[in-house]
Amino acid sequence: MIDRVQNIENVGRIVKTGGGQAQYQFGSNTHIYAGNTHGKSTLTAVMRSLQSNSPDFIKGRKTFGVTQQQRAIFVIGGVNYIFDGNEWEKSFENIRIFDTRYIHENFFSPDEEITEDGQKKIETFILGSEGVRLAKDVVDRN
Repeated sequence: MIDRVQNIENVGRIVKTGGGQAQYQFGSNTHIYAGNTHGKSTLTAVMRSLQSNSPDFIKGRKTFGVTQQQRAIFVIGGVNYIFDGNEWEKSFENIRIFDTRYIHENFFSPDEEITEDGQKKIETFILGSEGVRLAKDVVDRN
């Protein structure tokens, strides 16, 4: 479980959090709500970078107009996970992010349609990344 976001610097809208304080501590299930353009996707990108040990999720979100290096520190299980501007010292794969990317990778419906009122009608669906991959292979073959 993520204990807290200690700091994020120069990533997207987040110039510096200084988040060692209690308002940035997480519980066992933490939900984040905010208006558009308030940094939710940026925070998700940092978490996904830590999860996958892929710095590109952070590097692709360099804050405009700053020259300082990007940094991030998450505290997980009392251990610091540090992004030094180039890479994570270590990754933490046990993070679950439920966003549109998760839906795209883990949900498949060959007969999905959007009705006139903008609602999606789904009669058949497949869950899970392996199931989605197999279902897309079947559709591509037909």
